Amino acid sequence: TAVLSENMQMGFSLTRIFDAYVNAPESFPDDRFDGGQAYLGLDPKSDLPMFADTSYSLYVEYSDQLPFLGGGEGYARLQHSFEGTSLNQLGDGDPAPQQENGDYRLTDLILGYDMGDWKAQLSLNNISDERGVTYRDSSDFDPYYGRNSDNIVRPRNYNFSIRRFFWFIAECQSLNSDVKKARLACLFYSTIPITQMARPLGREWHCEYPWLDS
Repeated sequence: TAVLSENMQMGFSLTRIFDAYVNAPESFPDDRFDGGQAYLGLDPKSDLPMFADTSYSLYVEYSDQLPFLGGGEGYARLQHSFEGTSLNQLGDGDPAPQQENGDYRLTDLILGYDMGDWKAQLSLNNISDERGVTYRDSSDFDPYYGRNSDNIVRPRNYNFSIRRFFWFIAECQSLNSDVKKARLACLFYSTIPITQMARPLGREWHCEYPWLDS
């Protein structure tokens, strides 16, 4: 991550794998086969599947104070990622041939407004509507009937959220009976119910998450 100015920053991450392989055994003992060995059909040195040789991600973000709606902070973030080619499985052969995944690019735009306890965000994801293949399922492959199952990235979509944070102080008792005050953040817009964070025990609260000392 690099800070370009008071209001702008950018980041870049690159992963490059030069030699990813597994030393696979050619066979394993099984008395049901001739010679007592079952041959796997793998090369002694096989390329490791599901690992792209090259992948990267980058972003540019600009933020600034806005004079309206209480003078909160607005920000815009443009992010782009690339997933290189990878293999879908270790071995190759009928009726489940080895195929290639990946080789796709995704670009997202995120707009947000932060005004203390209130936060709003609009995300435009996969702007170019890329249909990149994350995994090709060779177990459901039938070239005669032209059948093949592919898992792809989500098509172009958008998300909009408005969140409101609030705080409260509760007397909490830990497992070692030490009484502390914990400050718990509760979120109106959340996939985690508040009941998973703390539950009442008589007049006290037993906290199931690490303490946030006030």
